[in-house]
Amino acid sequence: MIDKIVLSNQESGDKLELNKDGTGNFILDDEGIDWGSIGTSIYTYKSPKQIGNEVSGVDVESRTVIITGWLYGTQNQIEKKQFWLGNFVVPGQAMRISVNGYYIEGYPQKTPVFSSKVKENNEYMCKFVITLYCGKPEFTKENAVVVEYGSVSGAFRFPFHFVQNGEGVVFGVKEIETVRKVTNEGIHDVGGIITLKCNGESLSNPKIFNIYSPDEFIVINKTMQFGEEIHIDTRHNNQDVIGVVDGKESNYFKYWDFENTWLQFKRGDNYYAITYEGIAGILEATIEIDNVYYVIEGM
Repeated sequence: MIDKIVLSNQESGDKLELNKDGTGNFILDDEGIDWGSIGTSIYTYKSPKQIGNEVSGVDVESRTVIITGWLYGTQNQIEKKQFWLGNFVVPGQAMRISVNGYYIEGYPQKTPVFSSKVKENNEYMCKFVITLYCGKPEFTKENAVVVEYGSVSGAFRFPFHFVQNGEGVVFGVKEIETVRKVTNEGIHDVGGIITLKCNGESLSNPKIFNIYSPDEFIVINKTMQFGEEIHIDTRHNNQDVIGVVDGKESNYFKYWDFENTWLQFKRGDNYYAITYEGIAGILEATIEIDNVYYVIEGM
């Protein structure tokens, strides 16, 4: 059972906690939240005299989330809370619901609805309803999966004893990985954010590819200089390639290879390798993906 959520207005940054224990300014109704259901559109075809149909495609639809809660206080306090809530939940401004380590985002279908019944809206209390349209029906786990290539692991320990042995002091160990496992624990394929950074004088044509499906790759046809970064976003509706040099961003689509694919990380384990032209160990890279779900604990 879900007893607490946090609502956030993604534009203003304001937040609202709703719970069932009666300690906050806004109380979650005992009925909790109607998370809605996710429908599908199934496309089929058939041949003459065929029994049944063949499925040619399935589209997953959106969901509508309905939040019911209560305001308590004096009449003056309730009116102030109504005013605040009406300026917190604003049509056209994205809202985020955070719950049990996950979040889902949507847009208000209308301003908050306050009950017109005297027993639900009076000088002591007021019932309200917030309705959000969630175009993306998935819950996203708040802690993204981050996989590093060429990471630095700490070697410094306290207390520290300096020993003059002519070998110097090790504060960190550089670990170079050319193949790493990226695990998608969610319910379907997802894109990700790939970051490449040059930590040497220069390197050329960095490439990341699926070792079991070599046709799935991204190569950037460019020579990178020391400190230069490339950020590649392969998520649906966010696809982008940005370069960063001396803190200044620029569009790097001109270095995009026409045979590239916008990599999607399949459900389960994915194995990706990185190659480039240059001295070994000077490219630092990370892959970041989100785990997404249609159902979470406590619904």
